Amino acid sequence: MSAYTDCLEEATFDQGDPVVYQRPTSIHHWQLRDLISAADNEQEFYCVHDTCVYSFNTDTKQSKLVTNLGWSANSMTSRAGFLAAGGLHGELEVRQLSTGEACFKGSVGSTVNNALHIAQHSSGEVRLFVCCNDNSIKVYALPSMDAVTVIRCPCPINYAALSPDGQHLVAVGDCNPTLLYHATPTGYASSTSFTEASDVGMCCAWSHHGTSFAACAQDGTVAVWDARSGACASRCLLPSAARCVKWAAPPLDLLAVAEHEARISLLDARRWGSGQALALGGAVRGAVRGGAGLRSLDVSGIAFSPSGRRLWVGLEPCCVGFSIDSLKRRTFGVADML
Repeated sequence: MSAYTDCLEEATFDQGDPVVYQRPTSIHHWQLRDLISAADNEQEFYCVHDTCVYSFNTDTKQSKLVTNLGWSANSMTSRAGFLAAGGLHGELEVRQLSTGEACFKGSVGSTVNNALHIAQHSSGEVRLFVCCNDNSIKVYALPSMDAVTVIRCPCPINYAALSPDGQHLVAVGDCNPTLLYHATPTGYASSTSFTEASDVGMCCAWSHHGTSFAACAQDGTVAVWDARSGACASRCLLPSAARCVKWAAPPLDLLAVAEHEARISLLDARRWGSGQALALGGAVRGAVRGGAGLRSLDVSGIAFSPSGRRLWVGLEPCCVGFSIDSLKRRTFGVADML
């Protein structure tokens, strides 16, 4: 496996200086770092702090309480008009964002809800996937929270993501392989698996076209597969544990990967092997109160805005916003056309 410096040719995808927002976030499990979620507009994102979930408007720089859970969330997501948060002892809360009403407040087991994913099934039904430490993925229909199925897995599942067409589910967990399931009339059946990492899988995601899916692992491996052929299209090794992976909307063709601490990598899906490392330390330590004395800057999560033009990064003392050079990504230089 290649070293990070050998597998990435340096590129630049952002523009301007990063913006530091005085919006702290919390991490309640040392491995689980998907606690930032983009809203359905370009200005807002959701984040977890203590026992609460907040929305934050980057234009007004104002926070708004979405819900006080009464417990510490280690997983959170929003999509299709819903927000869900999960806890360390099976706690789960799901809210409809338009009304603020709770669809569900309670427990779906007694083990850690490692990750949550909201997506649309091929039937059009919106579904919530709860990735659990009891070797299962529990699937519910929204907003009813009717149980759809329980997928039994070979290991505790740290993340799962449904393909845009609703036909395939990719999952990673406390085993080396990346697992692929296909939709059936009654649920999801095991299809195949892929192994590129030597440690547990932490996060996975589909490209917006559904032609590729990516997974990252605790050993720093980031792998991308062609969904049509099953071939590994790219693999690189980051210098520390990779915790979260997200795709930007087309046509920006970028894959963002959050490491455990202080750095985000932007990978070029047009030219695998080209990327940019976004170092967070300098900007944050100079902008937050007491920043000079911070020993570490653990990443709580990442999210692209709906257009992909902004990348939000959650840290414990603050959040950071990067602007993606969308004009450059929408045009091709002479070198790209040769």
